Amino acid sequence: MRPALVSLFVLARQYGFSQAVASCGLEPPKIQKQRSQGWALFQRFSSTSQLSFDATLVEGPHLERATQHASKVAEWKNAEDVAKQTLHAVAQFESSNATVNATKHANMTTAYNETINGTLNNENRRLCRSCAKAEHRLIQNLALARDEHAQAQMLSLALATATKNHETSFADFNHGNMEFQRIKQELKDKQGKIAYTASRKEFEDIVATAQKLHPAAVKVAKAEKDMMMHRDDEKRTQEKYNIAAKRAKVADELVAADQIEEKKACVSFSIVTQAKGVTQAKGTNGKFFKLTINKQGSHNHWCADVFRFERADGTYGVPEAVKATWKIGERAYGQRALEGVFNVKNIEGHVVSSFGGKMVKKGHWCIWGDNAAIVVAFKSVERFSSYFFNLHQNLCTYWPREWSMQTSLDGNTWGNVHSGPKSCPNPRSAWGLNKVIFNAYNLTSP
Repeated sequence: MRPALVSLFVLARQYGFSQAVASCGLEPPKIQKQRSQGWALFQRFSSTSQLSFDATLVEGPHLERATQHASKVAEWKNAEDVAKQTLHAVAQFESSNATVNATKHANMTTAYNETINGTLNNENRRLCRSCAKAEHRLIQNLALARDEHAQAQMLSLALATATKNHETSFADFNHGNMEFQRIKQELKDKQGKIAYTASRKEFEDIVATAQKLHPAAVKVAKAEKDMMMHRDDEKRTQEKYNIAAKRAKVADELVAADQIEEKKACVSFSIVTQAKGVTQAKGTNGKFFKLTINKQGSHNHWCADVFRFERADGTYGVPEAVKATWKIGERAYGQRALEGVFNVKNIEGHVVSSFGGKMVKKGHWCIWGDNAAIVVAFKSVERFSSYFFNLHQNLCTYWPREWSMQTSLDGNTWGNVHSGPKSCPNPRSAWGLNKVIFNAYNLTSP
């Protein structure tokens, strides 16, 4: 069972506005100034689909279906945000173009120039409006697809509960029926052995056994009624889910068609293709994250001062707990130091650092030996785009030779989301310095 989890990143994208603005007309002075300074826009995305549920009820295909729908909810929400950003930019360009060209036409001295520029302006407006129309249609169907997947996700979890209830009631019925049949057989055996010469106690024993039979029968009848009720509920929920899943699939097909049309309509605008590039970033969902060090480095231990999981909006996750395990005969620093490095319950707080910069509020923790593992637990399911850590004093002797990161929704089933490089990236010139080098890595879906 591997949850299909959607993923996102915070990315800085410097939009190439010159082509887009040129498509809609001349640039106003404000845009010229902003573009000359390198107009950088930042897209921050986060999942809006985190539905809480009892992991003990959601097993097998139900969890996979639910997480697949949750992934689509987040994916379409992110695409919708990008489309809205594109639409807003196109509207701004068209508005700026109209203003600039109005001033320009007022100062034109010849009808010839006015005719040429008027024709170009009309064509640019047509392109802008064609792109805007495609974006409007895409946004509408993205919202529809997002809602359809949210409904299917909810019904998938409801189906998991209905299935679990049916299985439980079926087991209760079987257990009760077996007990009823046992008492019935016991009574039959006793009746078969009884004789007119039997003692009063033997007759009383038969009566006592017979008296157990009716309560057992009542219990079985109730269990059977419950079983049938839960069976019908599972069937109804399955039918509802099938309809919702079909509607979600149709909505996906509409989105796919709209995305093709949008690409054609907005091909003149570099903002579209660059904005879409943001959605290609990777990330993952999880409640538990496990750093596994299969093979330590040259000094047989890993030492770090800071370890953080980062969300798409640049904020850090705050774990509820962290636990390390290691082989018999090896060792690690204390629990309090471990919690400080991983910032459990915000012990250390925000990290201030940059490549070659300085770091504040750091901890320090080490673990020795191969096949070591560190499990970080969060209060609820989180979406992280990346994680980062530093080696103590940037020393590559602490760099593990084989390591990886896994994620899990329940702490039992794990999926790999990153395999660490074997070679240490820190330059030797930085070894032993107090300045910090962060080693950051993107997370992908399992």
